[in-house]
Order: sequence, then C-alpha cells, then structure tokens
Amino acid sequence: MKDIFTWDNGFLTNNEIIDSQHYQLIETINEAISYTINDKAYSQEIIDTMKTKILKYTETHFKTEEKIMDDAHVFEKHSNEHKKLHQEFIGWFISTFENSNDSSSSKVYESFDYLIQWLAYHILSTDKYLFRQIEMINSGIGPAEAFEIERDKNDNSTQPLVKALKTLYYIVLDKNQQLEFSNANLETKVKQRTAELEEANKRLEAISLTDTLTGLPNRRYAEMILEQIFSTYNRYSSNCVVMFIDVDKFKSVNDIKGHNAGDRLLKWIAEFLQKNVRKSDIVFRLGGDEFVVICPEISLDNGISTANKLITQLNETSNMFFAEYWKPSLSIGLCSISEQNSSIEAVLRKADEAMYQSKQNGGNLATAST
Repeated sequence: MKDIFTWDNGFLTNNEIIDSQHYQLIETINEAISYTINDKAYSQEIIDTMKTKILKYTETHFKTEEKIMDDAHVFEKHSNEHKKLHQEFIGWFISTFENSNDSSSSKVYESFDYLIQWLAYHILSTDKYLFRQIEMINSGIGPAEAFEIERDKNDNSTQPLVKALKTLYYIVLDKNQQLEFSNANLETKVKQRTAELEEANKRLEAISLTDTLTGLPNRRYAEMILEQIFSTYNRYSSNCVVMFIDVDKFKSVNDIKGHNAGDRLLKWIAEFLQKNVRKSDIVFRLGGDEFVVICPEISLDNGISTANKLITQLNETSNMFFAEYWKPSLSIGLCSISEQNSSIEAVLRKADEAMYQSKQNGGNLATAST
C-alpha cells in the first residue's frame, strides 16, 4: 500500500543524524496506519512492537537533539521551550502506553492523533526552526538574533502534511469506489464508507486545531482567530487585547510529582481560565505551560484589570490536588492591537516579552507591553 507520509525534501533539517531519526519515526507511523487502512486488527504483539519502536525513537532522538542544541549554544528561551516539548511527548508516551494493555480501536486512534500532531508540528516546524537557527549561529549570527529572525518568518514546511492528508483522502475514497461493484448491499456500504470518510475528515480537522491534552484550541487556531480580529480592526479600529500566560514554577511540579501530575495541573489551569474569563474571550494552549487568551472589544487598561483579577482569583482558589507541591501563581503579559502592533507576530511577541518581564519580577504578576 502507498505510504501516507512520503519522505521528501520537505522533511529535511539538513542534519544527517536527525533526519535519519525522523525517517524512522515516519516509517513507524506509516506501518501503524497501514493496519487501519487494510482493516487489520491491532494485536497486543503489534501494539508492543509500536511501543518499542517509539520508545527507541524518544531515547535516541531527544538525547541527540538536546546535545546538539547545547553544543551550538542555541538561544536559551528556544532551547528550554524545545526541551519542554520533548518532556511533554515523554509524559504522553508513559501515560498512554506504559503499564497499559489497552489495544482498543479508540485507544489506537487517540494515539494516532497525537503522533500525527507530533510529526506535523515537531518535525516540520519546531525541528526545522531549530536547525535554521543553528545554521545562522554557525555563520556568525548571535543566538538571540537568530531566534528573533526565525520567529518572525513564515514557515511553509507543513506542505508535506497537506500532501499526506490528501493521500489519505484518496485512499479512503478509492475504497468507497471499489465497494460500488462488490455486492447487492452496495448502497448501505457506500453510505457507511461516506460516513466514515466524513468522520475521518472531521477528526483530521479537529487534530489540526485542538490541543490534545487540554481540549483547548491550539496555536494554529489562535492565529486564525487573530487574522479575523485584525481584519475587523483594519475596518473599524476595534479594541482587542492578547494575554500571554505562563504557569509559574511548573517545572517543579514535573520534577517533584512526575508528568502525570503536570498534565493534571495543566488541565486544571485550562478549566480555571475558561471559567474565569468573559464568554466572548477565547482561551488557547500554545504548548508546555503557556496559554493565550484573546480578549476582543476591551481596552488595554481593562485588560490589565482582567489579568490582575485572574491572578487574584487563582490565589484564592481552593487547590486541594496540588497544595502539597504547587502554589497557585501565573505570570501574564498583555499587548493590545494598535497601529504599532499591527501583525499577529508583533502582538504575540510583545505579549510574550511582557510575560517574561512578569516572570523576571517574581511571577504572580501582570505586565503590559506598550
């Protein structure tokens, strides 16, 4: 059967070792997906084989990549965020596969969702982003400058994912057409396959816009919403504030209690934010312990008041699950859309910088960027 993810130049980071490791992951994902396409059952033997291959990938790839980052003196902010993604994947792997013999179709499909997201956004975006920085550092550009240059660029590296999803579409469509001549129950089976195809398309769309852990919209969704808000701003000069939120001392939770506790805390924070913002505000998870809230039709002064209210409410919230090892605290940075902040990249960057200023000042604080 034709592979869903076909290796081509779009996947290359131009680092031979890393590219060979990425190639092995893609082969593993293609092998797993082939069982679904060919209507094969997932035996425990198959599940164990997939677990072994993915575990080998994490052990070798993450160690190699983090050493490359350290040796190249990549900008600390990017290096820390990149390592967070590695830890998040390991946490997902342990909670999903370790000590589990669940080979049900729902569990398998849930795992595919996460693996496809990882393939699309870690290999095609984060890793390529990293190695472009390393190339600039090797050419004499400082790590911080290389980080800023790459953050402001538009990356079209998700093109291979689009090709892969189109391939999946045509494979399922072809199976529908084959059924047309199979037997007297043609109409029923075509309807069944059509429903399956529609469901698959909905799942693929949801995967691309939803954070798997918290169920919140992800960064891609946030950028889509901001595009619409900027369009409205250009016509009517309407107000909008973006909050960049980081969970203070989150790393200590993972270090002390493990990644399952960290995941539980992130879900709790997601629920807290959704319950304590306006109905018109939208909460997103960018990754790691970073969240964004888009607050339309609000001034920067009112945005600061809202952020301080969130911090106060969190401090006063009963926290029985985490009280032993985490004190409720958020660092928040704010930026409003304006003539000076007239692009998605500018608003997110300035809100991020303001958040880091809050963190440097001790956390549990809201800071606005002008």
